[in-house]
Amino acid sequence: MAPQSVRAAPTVSSPFEQLYNLGTNTIGFNPGQYIRLGATVTSVTGPNGTSNNLDVIRTELLPANGGFAQASTTNLVTGNPVLRTMNYAGSPAIGALYTAFAADNPALRGPWTLSFSDGSGTTSRTTQAIPQGATQTPFVQSVAVTGAGNNPTFSWAPPPGTTVNGYRINIYDQGQISPTSPNGLVLSQNFAPNVTSLSLSSFANQLPAGYNIDGSSKKTIEINLLQTRDGGSSNLSNPNVLALSRVFADFTTTNTGNVQVYLPTAYVNGAKVFDFAVQPGVTYHIDPIPATGYVYEIGAGDPNFASVTLPDEQSDPYQLSFMWGGLSFLETVLGGVEYFFPAGGVSQFTVTGIDSSLFTAFITGLSFTGAGQFTGTQTPILPDGPTPVPEPGMLWLLVLASLGLWGVSRRTAGA
Repeated sequence: MAPQSVRAAPTVSSPFEQLYNLGTNTIGFNPGQYIRLGATVTSVTGPNGTSNNLDVIRTELLPANGGFAQASTTNLVTGNPVLRTMNYAGSPAIGALYTAFAADNPALRGPWTLSFSDGSGTTSRTTQAIPQGATQTPFVQSVAVTGAGNNPTFSWAPPPGTTVNGYRINIYDQGQISPTSPNGLVLSQNFAPNVTSLSLSSFANQLPAGYNIDGSSKKTIEINLLQTRDGGSSNLSNPNVLALSRVFADFTTTNTGNVQVYLPTAYVNGAKVFDFAVQPGVTYHIDPIPATGYVYEIGAGDPNFASVTLPDEQSDPYQLSFMWGGLSFLETVLGGVEYFFPAGGVSQFTVTGIDSSLFTAFITGLSFTGAGQFTGTQTPILPDGPTPVPEPGMLWLLVLASLGLWGVSRRTAGA
């Protein structure tokens, strides 16, 4: 008889425990503030010998095959045991990473024991506790993209007054989802704290074999703001990261030319939420996923919209509706023509008449009546979604004209 392989416990490296602030996203991650636990399984020894193949590791640790991955601790207040299942979250870009989450609670910030079994032996690693007084990290702001095709340039800004020890950029391609890459993560790389702009081509050579960034599937960039345990920037590995925030922005590999386009970084009830600084007299471009119409609305305390420029991608005009002075208005506007709202601007407007089949990105130009932060939304109009502002009666337009209230600077197509 041939000698049987001697099975051994999994090899585990880089155990970590972090404060983890997760933004809303379209990937399927649950947003919120957590304690994140994790480690990387570098190899298992199964019936066929030792292997570092991702699919073999994932399979050997499945409960159906006698394996497990779990995290345990003791509640510091109640003294009760706490157990969490660790799930495979790896990919060829980062290896066989396993993670677990607990809602952020000071009573759970003590050390955790991470245990992994391939059905024969168990390997345990202990995390480093989170220091008393540590706080969650806020999100980066002003996420934008510029460029053409498969080589976009991304930029962002740190939140004011926040310590930044580094950034981690992750790229997801949902066309690459597989059992060993369950979220389609194709690239993950750390950067120094002074890096707030980079082109995809500058680090795309880090893509694993067989992966690519093309225009055939949905893409998401994730920007992590990292704060380290040692306060330095030379070691940005997970065990040394004390706190991180993760902002997600969907993008398309299409041509934006030299125009900087701001991307939504949050999603609330279907609305795309933006967060970037604005000044009066400047046009800012935003980019959501195309739809047949949108409702644009400022956030609390934001300056009003002063003008809008819609994409010059269709020959038919758009329908622009809004409220001003307690009255409703409907205008017909051509793409590529800046439309100026009445004096003082508006807090909300609706655009319909969009032929969404013509667009891969509906890039809209906005200007504002004053300086501040745009934290507003762009909500796509769906069959059962928001209803545009109703068409005004012609009598009200005549009344406004006679009072001189409609004599504002604007350029529109003929009604």
